[in-house]
Amino acid sequence: MTRTIRSAWWVILCALLLSIEPSPAIFGIFRKDKDRLPTKGEVARHDREAARLFATGEKAQNEGKSAKALKAYSAIVRKWHFSNYTGEATFRVAELLHAQGELLDAFDHYQALVQQHRSSPRFQRAVEQQYNIAVKALTGKHSNLFGVVPRKTSRDRVIEMFTAVIQNAPASIYAANSQYYIGRTHEGREHWDKAIAAFQKVVDDYPRSPKAPQAQLKIGEIYEKTAKRPDNPTNLRETREAYEDFITKYPQHRDSGDAYAQLNAISEREAKKSLKLAKYYQKRGNMKAAAIYFKDVLRSSNAALKLEARQGIAAVGKVDPEALERAKIDESATQVDPADRLKNQRQYLGPPAPDVVTSRSKPASTPTTEADRVASELPRLPASPPPSVSEPDLPGTPELNVEPLAPAPPPVSEDDILGGGSPVVGEDTDLESLLPPPPTTPDSGL
Repeated sequence: MTRTIRSAWWVILCALLLSIEPSPAIFGIFRKDKDRLPTKGEVARHDREAARLFATGEKAQNEGKSAKALKAYSAIVRKWHFSNYTGEATFRVAELLHAQGELLDAFDHYQALVQQHRSSPRFQRAVEQQYNIAVKALTGKHSNLFGVVPRKTSRDRVIEMFTAVIQNAPASIYAANSQYYIGRTHEGREHWDKAIAAFQKVVDDYPRSPKAPQAQLKIGEIYEKTAKRPDNPTNLRETREAYEDFITKYPQHRDSGDAYAQLNAISEREAKKSLKLAKYYQKRGNMKAAAIYFKDVLRSSNAALKLEARQGIAAVGKVDPEALERAKIDESATQVDPADRLKNQRQYLGPPAPDVVTSRSKPASTPTTEADRVASELPRLPASPPPSVSEPDLPGTPELNVEPLAPAPPPVSEDDILGGGSPVVGEDTDLESLLPPPPTTPDSGL
């Protein structure tokens, strides 16, 4: 009798094992269950279960029961991943986590939607929310540790998030902005080489982006900042080239006046350095070297420095006239230019304002007096733009504000953002009409 019962149990157990559908996650060659192609039967079964859970989650979400809704949607993503409801459920999980302040988890779920459901109508919204999360993580504290202590996201994690946005939508406005803020993040950590490389990538890869001029200006600022450091005594050549590139590429930009001012400051700094070296060699009796450096000062736009250089050249010529010949300096270099003479006068207030020429106005007359002629030969400075509010420093300062640092991208058409695709689903859209209908089978029960 015992043997008969035991045999019956073995028959029942074998029947149960044969009725269970083998999973490739177990019997496959180290392949995840989500990575394989499902059968039609699996899709139908997953759709039946997902439809029930989705209805439960949607009802709970409408009633304000976020925890219950999150549990239902997460079950679809985790267990019934072959269902046609999985994409929308993934987005709703990310949305609920985002609303609860769990930004990092929300970012990962948005990423799952982008990678696994690129044809979803939620694709564009997911990329936009990823960008917003990355900006918030960059600019301040976002979530609480044990619900009490605010915490900040590491800079490495922030860079990873911005990099993911670029990879997800490389032709979008979010890609250019993300690349710019990668540079800002490196700048805040004083990783100067990485910051310059990141800003240069904005200029090269996104030349039409509003962030491109700002990135070019940042390159000049970093070069200027590092040139002043005692541990990096480089010359100002890179700084000058960066500002010159800015003026060449963006001559009408609102910050072009600042770039011109920086170039003038660099020129004056170099002239002072050359003047100091010239006086040093003059005292040491090396008249040729002194004459060469005095000659460099003459290239400056500072009238006072040029006058001092001419006086030095005249002194060198009295001691060693051959030094001027070896330095290729003629006698005209010692004469004060009329324009510099006018600039040195106390009553000099700058060049006159340009005349407004209209179609009916007469051409300007030829200067009659010496003062008019000198004034007409002075270089015209570019018009200074109205003062602009500079961006705040990177995270680390308590007064950092997200609004001026990372303004939301302007509303643009969907083709401009992601190169076409399905429209964004609004809050009032009937989600039932967006979800694919589950396939009907004789035993579906639906």
